[in-house]
Amino acid sequence: FHDRVRRGLPPAAAEAGWRYVCEPKRDGVSASLVHEDGLFMRGLSRGDGATGEHTSSNLRAVGGVPLRLLGQAPALLEVRGEVLQPLPEFERVNEALLEAGEAPFANPRNATAGTLKRLDPAVARQRGLRLIAWELVRCEGGPDFATHTAAMEAVAAWGFPVSPLRAEADGPAGMKRFHDELEARRDELDFEMDGVVVKVDREDLRDHLGSRARTPRWACAYKFAPREEVTRLELVELQVGRTGRLTPRARLAPVQLGGTTVRHATLHNARYLRERDIRLGDWVVVRRAGDVIPQVLQPVPERRDGSER
Repeated sequence: FHDRVRRGLPPAAAEAGWRYVCEPKRDGVSASLVHEDGLFMRGLSRGDGATGEHTSSNLRAVGGVPLRLLGQAPALLEVRGEVLQPLPEFERVNEALLEAGEAPFANPRNATAGTLKRLDPAVARQRGLRLIAWELVRCEGGPDFATHTAAMEAVAAWGFPVSPLRAEADGPAGMKRFHDELEARRDELDFEMDGVVVKVDREDLRDHLGSRARTPRWACAYKFAPREEVTRLELVELQVGRTGRLTPRARLAPVQLGGTTVRHATLHNARYLRERDIRLGDWVVVRRAGDVIPQVLQPVPERRDGSER
């Protein structure tokens, strides 16, 4: 990524050097919030990347969304951020769904997306959704910003919550250091994240680099390694959903995965079991890769002793 940015810059800029900003890649739902004369007017989800969905009513109920900006507000402001469900809220909502005989959400991202599509904004408030702003998209009738860092400081002053986890880097060594430090801390934080986003800080260099069809050339995602362990599959339980649908769930020998003790994992459906030849008594690979509810990936055939069925 660093070499690609260097090749894309004019020689004078490449020789003078530039800085990157490193931020967490939180695993939620992207949303754009538009304020006019300091008042929140509308909010859009990312949709298919070209056309978003109008989610203003639900976004008004999301924690951290400022309905009125602080201080001297520009005539028009568009800020992009991530709508997230904190992990304690995710666990609380899933417990309530299970008690009601309904299928739980697989991960906080799915819970957030499903909640934002609901017609009742009260559900978004009840499920404890939060916003973290990560990009200033438009600012008309206000100041110009030379860097992303300066823009985000202004966004915070206008009343948006921004990430306190941010670092500057001159090159790959700094990017990797931030990535590794954050990966080591990922289980301490209340939000799910699956990596780091690295961005060129200077706005004029971003303009020069431009974008591809779907992604900017001045930013890249640096993912974390998936969290995997091997444990014994003791039983396959069948959960009965509200509509009568049966969903298999693995009961596992307890194993530490991502800082928590895992005793259950999703198996998706009966075809998933057949295709992977997963048997009772198997040693199985369990993964958490951005999903809070772990999944059984595959058996470990070389560890079979003939007692599996």
